[in-house]
Amino acid sequence: VTVTLGATPATVYGAALAYAAHIAGYKRAVILLGTNTGAQDLHTGMLEARKKLGSPKLVLDLSVAIDQPSYSAEVARLAAVNPDVILGEMDPQTATTFTSDMKAQYHLVHFITDATDLTSQVFNALDKTIGPANVVEYLHAVSSQVSTSGAGAAAYTAGLRAISKTYPTAMQYVNDPQAQYTYDTVLMFALAIEAAKSTNPQVFNSYLTKITSGTAGATQVNTFAAGKAALTSGKSIRYVGLIGPISFDAAHTSTPPLQEFRFKPSGAYLPTNVPMPQLTIQRLVS
Repeated sequence: VTVTLGATPATVYGAALAYAAHIAGYKRAVILLGTNTGAQDLHTGMLEARKKLGSPKLVLDLSVAIDQPSYSAEVARLAAVNPDVILGEMDPQTATTFTSDMKAQYHLVHFITDATDLTSQVFNALDKTIGPANVVEYLHAVSSQVSTSGAGAAAYTAGLRAISKTYPTAMQYVNDPQAQYTYDTVLMFALAIEAAKSTNPQVFNSYLTKITSGTAGATQVNTFAAGKAALTSGKSIRYVGLIGPISFDAAHTSTPPLQEFRFKPSGAYLPTNVPMPQLTIQRLVS
């Protein structure tokens, strides 16, 4: 059985972008997607959610060919409708060129994107084009939530600190949602192996849902050490990850709660306190 952790359906991500723009009070939105992203579901989610929310008003729905030497014509179309927010995603090269042209011909506009653009590659590309202060100010992203405190977060941070001597940039992943759910995935498999007492996937596979869903009276654990100790003493466990409780649907996909992020001037991630209620967002596309 294949399990997918931290994989939120693209329609829900699209709805989350629209929701973030709505609660921030933006009035005029442009949807901007690269033609290579395969983001039809993301696009659908944005349209459905914006329609139910009633704002912001969609003033331009723009699809651009990727990695072009200039986006002067597209920026002119954008400038003509005077938006205060852009919703979408692009690869680093396209984002860099488009943003550079927008700054030169018009002015920077707040951009809300998904986890695809919450990467060091995007930050580094835009840093060279518009400077870190503008990246911090104008780029927002929605991704799976992260833990910043508690036993799980402490163990995760200690692990990053332990490898920082040989991996100097390790600490930039402290609040990285993609790194945290990858970490959760590794711990989840490790605990399933401990519970099954076997490294054979055909044996430990069925334990993946057991140790995340738990049973009546199961001990909640947030670290591998705590989980292993509980299993060794004969207890059943429920692993609650850094991204929150992990529960799998019939397709063996876990959809985590979402959170809004910005970049720090260093390129690290800064989770914000913007409320992103999971059920509210999911209902926008259901």
